[in-house]
Amino acid sequence: MIYRELLNPLFINGSLLINTNMKILLYVLLMSLCLYTTVSSQWIQQSTGTTADLGGISFLNENTGYVCGSGAIIKTTNGGTNWLNVNTINLYKPFTKIQAIDENIVYCVGMFNTIIKSTNGGVNWTILRNGPSGTGISFFALYFINSLTGWIGGQADPPYYFKTTNGGASFDSIPTSELNSRVNDFYFKDANIGLSCGDVGVFRKTTNGGLNWNYVNIPIGTYLPNFNNLSFINNNTGFTCTEAKKVFKTTDFGSNWDSLSYIPNIFPSIYHISFSSESKGWAVGPGYDVFHTTNGGLNWVAQGGWNGLGIRFINDTVGYKAGNLGAIYKTTNGGVTTFISNPSTVIKDFELKNIYPNPFNSQTNIGYNIAKSGFYTLELFNSLGRREKTLINGFRNSGEHIYPLNENNLTSGVYFLKLSNSNSSAIRKLVLIK
Repeated sequence: MIYRELLNPLFINGSLLINTNMKILLYVLLMSLCLYTTVSSQWIQQSTGTTADLGGISFLNENTGYVCGSGAIIKTTNGGTNWLNVNTINLYKPFTKIQAIDENIVYCVGMFNTIIKSTNGGVNWTILRNGPSGTGISFFALYFINSLTGWIGGQADPPYYFKTTNGGASFDSIPTSELNSRVNDFYFKDANIGLSCGDVGVFRKTTNGGLNWNYVNIPIGTYLPNFNNLSFINNNTGFTCTEAKKVFKTTDFGSNWDSLSYIPNIFPSIYHISFSSESKGWAVGPGYDVFHTTNGGLNWVAQGGWNGLGIRFINDTVGYKAGNLGAIYKTTNGGVTTFISNPSTVIKDFELKNIYPNPFNSQTNIGYNIAKSGFYTLELFNSLGRREKTLINGFRNSGEHIYPLNENNLTSGVYFLKLSNSNSSAIRKLVLIK
């Protein structure tokens, strides 16, 4: 919602506060965007060489990192310019989490009792556990504090998790009734004190290396939400988010949590969050927008983009998101949208063309031209910047296209169409008269 982001100071608690003169100003600004501005998102798609669904991300620094997914493990050593397939073990399991400890030691876990390890930066892998597909415990949580000591958890009946203190040469299988549902993430600040989170309200803390897990004071009431991950910026301050989009913050390493806000995703859930500092954070979910906060999770705005199952920021500006069909996007400016005042100098991948009739009564035809095949979204917004619906969200071949729009449920008024890919957007006004 590009124009809403520009006008954030006019919004309080999601409501737009404007008088008649401000409405005129808003209209002029929106028209200026439509006529004179090309909108460019700073999330740039990477060429990964895979079509696997990707979600697990681990980076040692801005240049070296790993991403895993359904049967795929890929690595970059030059900041995403090139990605190399390092699944040299040819183990085609649904990998869920990956963690690079240093330049050599890497752990990766997945479904069906899968744990593998590399001691040479992904060149070779050793199978630590490998159950038959469709059976056994599945792992979704992985955290090592060093090359030897780590915890691995997931979903098992009866509930238990694994701990190793010798780099996976052996594992202690520790039964625990406190982690009685799917565990999605661990975070330990030392060998004794750690947190776990998961489905159905699982949120626990240990002070003895995982032998016991105690309930955490997080204000979720009687509702038992799913927690997908933890994001800590130091040994005291961290954030988490429910799948239902509620954000929480702790400043005492998880003993207590403050309830912050809801991420305004129109889709029902958020998959993953990442904070780089106490003020700046990002989140992704099935709506394929990236959501960003600059005030510690109190307010969130959409950055646009497409595709997001996992997200990881190395610092306040450099971040990666991964998603379906081998998609990885990178930003080097925090994903902030940029505005170019002279679109004639920009090479366009697409164009929103004729909308006929316009104004229209319930039915109209939206013409658009795709110069470069790829993934596109076509969205309809009302005059307040609220997205009414997503009309197109998927791959489009190059060429001329027409989308027939039939809207019997909308009220009369001014609306805006936004056509976008990972690099830029185009906006056109349309008027509904009934």
